[in-house]
Amino acid sequence: MGNAKTNMPEYFLKADDLQALLSALMASARVIAPVRSDWEEVLFEPIVNGEQATFEYENAVVSPKDFLLPQTEVLARYRRVGKSYQVEAPIEAPPQVIAGIRSCDLSAVQIWDEAIGSGEYPDPYYLARRRGTTFISIACPTVFENHFCAVLDTGPTLQSGFDLHLTAIEGGYAAQVGSDAGLRLVTEQCRFFRPSAPSELQQREQAARDAVAQFAARFDIAAVQRALSSGADLDAIGDAASRCQDCGGCLFVCPTCTCFDVRDYPTGENTGERLRTWDTCAYAGFTRMAGGANPSASRDVRVRRRLMHKLVYRLESEGLLGCVGCGRCIAACLGNISLVDLLARLGGQEKSRVG
Repeated sequence: MGNAKTNMPEYFLKADDLQALLSALMASARVIAPVRSDWEEVLFEPIVNGEQATFEYENAVVSPKDFLLPQTEVLARYRRVGKSYQVEAPIEAPPQVIAGIRSCDLSAVQIWDEAIGSGEYPDPYYLARRRGTTFISIACPTVFENHFCAVLDTGPTLQSGFDLHLTAIEGGYAAQVGSDAGLRLVTEQCRFFRPSAPSELQQREQAARDAVAQFAARFDIAAVQRALSSGADLDAIGDAASRCQDCGGCLFVCPTCTCFDVRDYPTGENTGERLRTWDTCAYAGFTRMAGGANPSASRDVRVRRRLMHKLVYRLESEGLLGCVGCGRCIAACLGNISLVDLLARLGGQEKSRVG
């Protein structure tokens, strides 16, 4: 994504040229875009032709984070030679463009940059893919079911942190450049872009205002944080815990979660692989220790810990909330737990409506 730029030029991209742009980008990079399946679900997948991509969608079933931190990846391969081992740590990071990513999911990438891409021990596997990725993000034109990004300032559009950000306006898209990578993309594919007219800039700004105005989810995030940090018995937590099915679905679809497990698997008599696989703190055994002690055996504790991690701990350690309001956890929950209603209750409201 590169460093966000200010006062960068803005362009206009015809609606009919977006798929052609993606096809042109395939000459130098793998292109990942939202694709509608035979079952009408939208998933991010590598495409071989721009016409495969769809941009008329609410949000994908899962975010494209799998292309930055795969659900399962090889960290190392090892071979026993005599009494010692030879270890190879492969890092595969071909250039890629992720197109059609919504504002909330790109905000999640910014959280990952702080959580695992910086600091004293940055993740080299993530960083290699991250540095080779250019994002073409797209603003949400309207409020979608379960989304509450506007409350958290992670959507429906973005002011910074993007490479190339598209907003649908009459006849096409207003294209904002936000980084060196975005400017390079526009420069190399200049036949698809022209400078924006003043009326098109006004349309982009009005589209952003209209989208924000439609959001109905409301809760006081500062009040939520105070309630969680107080450590008091909270009926709202207990109610949510009583309905939780321990499936982990809410966290596996979450675009910001970073929990993982590492295991070694033999691939032959003298060879093996060390694999990293997504895991979730929603599982009762996630924090179980070798001696059998488990500080998070209680479901109430696990529900509260999830909220503390996303809304308090990450803000303290990385300066960003760990939730982007995409609403996937609400859609995935088998216990019909609405995170928005839960946060509203924690913040002192009885209920908050979404959409």
